[in-house]
Amino acid sequence: MELVHSREPKIREVVKKNPDHILQAINYLYVLLSVKEDNRLNEIEESVLNGLLITTFNGYSLNEIKHAFRLALAGTIEAPLYCKLDAITLSVVMKAYKKHKDNILKQELNRTKEPKELTEGEKEAIQSEFINSCVSTYLEERKHLKEPKISAEIYQVYKYFWKQGKISLTDQETQKYKALAAGYWSEELTAKRQKGERIALDTPMPASRERVIGGCLVLFDKIANGAI
Repeated sequence: MELVHSREPKIREVVKKNPDHILQAINYLYVLLSVKEDNRLNEIEESVLNGLLITTFNGYSLNEIKHAFRLALAGTIEAPLYCKLDAITLSVVMKAYKKHKDNILKQELNRTKEPKELTEGEKEAIQSEFINSCVSTYLEERKHLKEPKISAEIYQVYKYFWKQGKISLTDQETQKYKALAAGYWSEELTAKRQKGERIALDTPMPASRERVIGGCLVLFDKIANGAI
């Protein structure tokens, strides 16, 4: 179901073509949550809720928003519901739904016992979800970052742009980022020691960790330089 909804028009597209559909979705949620007429949002509160939908959650489809609330109502995801609908409730439900959806996507990608070839539609849905959840999120976050963030997720964003041909490195740049990665690794070892882990400060950096750190640093710089 999550993959099906991922292929539907996103809220950012709906708001341009059929903004009334957002109001219809909100009315659906009112009915789903049994919100009484006198407990519904006033004009200002509804404006806040609409703003949250078309900014923070615009990468989801309206049916996916509805699906998330149905899952919360059924207890499939952990998101307490009351007979009201507001920005806080929306945020709580969608945060729980994102975690639920990420787990489902991870399970689909990690199936190894009986490999099943994905259809083109499923591949496109997974790719679209990755772009919405990871690529777009990082590009927006990068506007405010003062220093690089290192994580396996951001490394996947780096790999995405590498495969797209939007990132390339000269031999000199490659050596530069290897040296920078070594410095970050040294800091990581020191931090681990300070937390009480028994690890030597001269522990060699695994090649996989070097790729992650280096890729995150490259991505951080290339966006700043306008290469992406």
